[in-house]
Amino acid sequence: MTVGVRHPAPHRLRPVAVLGAVTAFAMIGLQQALYGPAIPQLRTEHGITAAGAATALSVHFAGAIIGVLAMPLARRLGVADGRFLGWSLLGVAVGCVAFPLAPGWPLALVAAFVAGVGFGGLDGGVNQVFTEVYAEGGHGMLNLLHGCFGVGAVAGPIAIGLLPGYGWSFAGCALLAVLAVPALRTASGARLAPAATVGPPAPPEPGPAPGPVSATGQVPATGPVPATGPVPATGPVPATGPVPATGPVPATGPVPAPRSVRTPGSDPAPGSTSAPGSTPARREVGDRRWSAPLGGALSLGFLLFFVLHVGLETGAAGWETTHLIATGLSESTAATATSGFWLAFTAARFAVVPLCRRYSARTIVIACTGLTVLAAAGTLLDGPAPIAYGLLGVAVGPLFPTGLAWLARHRPALTPTVVAVSMVGGIALPPAIGLAVGVFGPVAIAWAMIILAVAGLGTVIGLARVRRIGLPVAAPAVEADTAQV
Repeated sequence: MTVGVRHPAPHRLRPVAVLGAVTAFAMIGLQQALYGPAIPQLRTEHGITAAGAATALSVHFAGAIIGVLAMPLARRLGVADGRFLGWSLLGVAVGCVAFPLAPGWPLALVAAFVAGVGFGGLDGGVNQVFTEVYAEGGHGMLNLLHGCFGVGAVAGPIAIGLLPGYGWSFAGCALLAVLAVPALRTASGARLAPAATVGPPAPPEPGPAPGPVSATGQVPATGPVPATGPVPATGPVPATGPVPATGPVPATGPVPAPRSVRTPGSDPAPGSTSAPGSTPARREVGDRRWSAPLGGALSLGFLLFFVLHVGLETGAAGWETTHLIATGLSESTAATATSGFWLAFTAARFAVVPLCRRYSARTIVIACTGLTVLAAAGTLLDGPAPIAYGLLGVAVGPLFPTGLAWLARHRPALTPTVVAVSMVGGIALPPAIGLAVGVFGPVAIAWAMIILAVAGLGTVIGLARVRRIGLPVAAPAVEADTAQV
């Protein structure tokens, strides 16, 4: 039969590549979680303010943006995914070794930047590979991957509290990064599968002789006649059905060009105006006036959601220790409570994996975002604040991986851009919270959590409304190298 677009069968990662991916994510979870609990030691060692110490995390995320955007560029240059991810691991190792050994704060920030570049390469690269390979129903695998990120994040504050200096924890990150290199080098995304053939319909396959030729001299485009029976001799078989008995086929106009036969998976999504045999993203000319603004709103909405989410996550993890110390807890107890945030964060990612079989990614994101508002409000109360931060970890945990799965269903090529732009939340918001703490005191941390949570909920509700208007579901991406808004 004729087919206009051929998609290759999706491949799956080898077990050793999955092992390398989860090890790398546990390592970067540990790395990111170290900066916040290390703030008191960094202030003492380098003689800087709280806001100044928080710039380490901002510089880290600035490097991460470069690392995320390097993935599409490396693919265009022909660099294998595994090789790129291996170099990213080595970048993390170098930065983590240099950060505690730096003789001054400026050199420490340079080391944090280098580690951030490697972090971003791993974050964007592994997420890109997983969203391509596990395109259908991938929010379960993504939550499993990001759950391992949380395992490392839980260990970070504990390590800071137990080890004699923060440098030993960063050395542990470097060791994990080096150990993960051989396994992660075997990973590759869906782009290495046979390329999709997009273009004119393929020639008809051999088959039984077709029915009679129509009056126009063209064979109808409905394909070969099944072998189960002959073509009736009463008339031709046009593409749209049998010719009515009331008259012959008009010969006053050209016969429309043959169209591809609908095959399983080629029908447009409900609510889509895509032509059969074309990719669902194509829309009729008359519908472009709606698809362009709605598509732009959807893309911008996802970008805003991820920026707010990363800002909420890094803000809570980075400033919880400082906030809880201000409520009367000791430094070690506050660091342990921060580990509770990451423990709840991790447990939620693993717990949501079976729920992904029953509930859509959109439903899970909306529910978790609503819970962040309640948890953030609880941080205003000094007594229940540690519990409220733990509940906030439960709510925040599934948002990033499940949000990526929701994004991949509608804008798969936007993944590298979203991961890169989301780093803006980690760059700008923790220092902004630090400035607010300097002016209003530690209570500003709780109010910052509430503002970010409410803004995130409003963004998610807007995204759900845009989707309800009727944008099509995108086909699983085979080649998703280009980041585009």
